This record gives sequence, structure tokens and C-alpha cells, in this order.
Amino acid sequence: CPHILINNHLNNSTTVKNIKSLYSQKKRYNAELSEIQIKIDDINKQLSTISFDDTSNLRSGYVSQLSEYNNKKNELVTSITKIEELVTSITKIIDEISKTANDSEVPIENAKYRIRGFFDYESFIIKSGLTYLTNHIN
Repeated sequence: CPHILINNHLNNSTTVKNIKSLYSQKKRYNAELSEIQIKIDDINKQLSTISFDDTSNLRSGYVSQLSEYNNKKNELVTSITKIEELVTSITKIIDEISKTANDSEVPIENAKYRIRGFFDYESFIIKSGLTYLTNHIN
């Protein structure tokens, strides 16, 4: 049976398209946020494993460890800055979705479909074993 959208005018408006676009943008930002959080966790683990023990009694070992520490710290700061930017962007998108939905001239509804054709619901109910519904058929 073909399905025909009966409230296409409500679900195909520019407002709904804008909200869908903003929502997909928000989902992309959330995915990116998760990736960066994983990277931050990894950097934190790496930072906690850097040892500043100079077993060779040479200053060069200490200097290389300090350099590695500073590099990881800079990566961490960059990642945290990126998270702050993403959170700000997500907040703006959520505000814009809310404003767009509230200012919409046409109400935003779920899609409604009408099924065209014949459907033998009585035999479907009997075959499905939903006999308790047979009292409500007629």
C-alpha cells in the first residue's frame, strides 16, 4: 500500500527545513565534542605517565621529558579551547532551534500519512493472534 503524506505543508516548510539543518549541525558538533573528549582523556593518561626521574644522571633526559610534557600540555590546552568553542556553538544552535520553533507561523507537527488501498485488518488480527481486538472491529 502506498503511503501519502497528508500534512506535507506543515513538515516541508522552510522553518522545518531550517530546524532539521540546525539539528544535524548540532549532532555533528556533538560527535566532534565526543572525539575531542576522548583525545583529552588520552592526553591526560599520557601526561600522568611522564616520569621526571633522571635515572641516567644526565640533564638531557630531564629536558626531553619536560619538552614532551609541555607539548602534551599545549595539545591539552588546544583541545580544551576547541571544546569551549563547540559548546558555545551547540548552545547557539539550541537557542536558534528554540527561537525558530517558537516564532514559526505554521505549527510544527510530526508527519502524518494516509494509507491508500485496502487492508484486510480482520484477517490480520486473527493471524496475529490479537483476538482480544475482535470485539472492537465493528
